[in-house]
Amino acid sequence: MLKIPARSKLLNLQNSVKLYYILAIGAFITILTFVLYRDFVVSGTMLISTLAAFFITSRPPLKIVIEIEEDGISIGDEKIKWEICSGWCLSDLGSTLEFTVQTTQITQQFYYYYIDTNQPGVSELISLLSSYLPYSEEIASKNIVHTALRILGIR
Repeated sequence: MLKIPARSKLLNLQNSVKLYYILAIGAFITILTFVLYRDFVVSGTMLISTLAAFFITSRPPLKIVIEIEEDGISIGDEKIKWEICSGWCLSDLGSTLEFTVQTTQITQQFYYYYIDTNQPGVSELISLLSSYLPYSEEIASKNIVHTALRILGIR
């Protein structure tokens, strides 16, 4: 029914100083856990987690296509049926709109995508989403980790 281009995440942190904040905080927590627990397993886990977070956040945003059909929504390669969606919400981030789709899945409860505010087709996307899913403003604050990362400018 409707296809509209979007991005998979808000910021491109490839050449940003914020990436090194992740390494610095991770190194501090790794050293702190070793001093407190004297356990190489815990410290190694923290080090691996820090490196994974660094590499995941250093990737540029992917250009994805949002496709709304009668049986569900496709966000990039992910096909989500309407039956497992519980609602959606929209956050205005200035020049970008953040769309959040909440599902009943345990493995991935929230799906996010970002669209420029002046992009054609945004109003049609909003009306189509509203016709299939209930709008709930509370969804924006349910994922505490995502909200914290967005406030820090990492997401």
